[in-house]
Amino acid sequence: MDSDALRRHVTQHDIIYEVPPRFWEDGFPLGNGHFGGMVWQPSGIEIGLNKLDVWDRRVQNPPHVPFDRLKELFETAPEQANAELRAEAERSDDFPYPKPLGRVRIDIEHDFLPMYQSIHHQTQRLRLFDGTVECAYETNHKATRFDCWVDSDSNVLVVDAQDEWLHERFADDRQRQRVSIFREYDEILGMPESGADGEVMWIRYPFPDGFEYVLAMAVSGIEHTEPVVFTNEVSVEVKLDYRDRQPKTWQVIAGAKTSMDCATDRRDGHRHYARGAPAMVARLLGEVRRRA
Repeated sequence: MDSDALRRHVTQHDIIYEVPPRFWEDGFPLGNGHFGGMVWQPSGIEIGLNKLDVWDRRVQNPPHVPFDRLKELFETAPEQANAELRAEAERSDDFPYPKPLGRVRIDIEHDFLPMYQSIHHQTQRLRLFDGTVECAYETNHKATRFDCWVDSDSNVLVVDAQDEWLHERFADDRQRQRVSIFREYDEILGMPESGADGEVMWIRYPFPDGFEYVLAMAVSGIEHTEPVVFTNEVSVEVKLDYRDRQPKTWQVIAGAKTSMDCATDRRDGHRHYARGAPAMVARLLGEVRRRA
């Protein structure tokens, strides 16, 4: 079976929501085994992001007697084997729990639309062949599609937004679409830090045991406002100016780094990884622009 035939065969089994999922439990997962998230549409497109090493705490269980040594002792000195097994410290029953990185949100509800426009068709599709999620909506003005995927080789989420058609009657419109990155307040961890380095927005969360992570995001391919920074949220407004009567295409790029990603000692790691995620997103931003 050639690749085109395989694509047609797999595509017929795509999962399609004709009504967008309003709860995260109904969303579609994306990921590469280390970094990923869930896509759903509560009041816009929302992507909750997670990473394999982001837990509320790091548990260091005591070492156990190696199996090869036990095998040897049971053959030569069974009593010694039993003694070493009894001397082992018990593993902790207080297991850690995963923590979210944060969310990327793209407003598509009526807040950013003119009063004479309304969303009358909104869908979400899980494309099984290439592992992407398509979110689409349609108004009496235009039809827009958002293709979301996670890079297989790096901890990066890409959302590619593109207008599929534009009605000439409303081609003089100017709209602003809000794109934000945010993290809910955590009662145990407290409030995160947030900021912006040029075009790159970021949220940093330090943990009590010294672990930290940084989640960063940037918007490419279209003019947007300066980032607005709140305690746990950073946002921009994409400027959708249709006076040129041209459909728009733009991208959202988000990535994450943790102190576990840093090769240096964790206590000194923040000097490297605190800029790691913003630098990674900025580098990808440059690559996208060069390809364009």
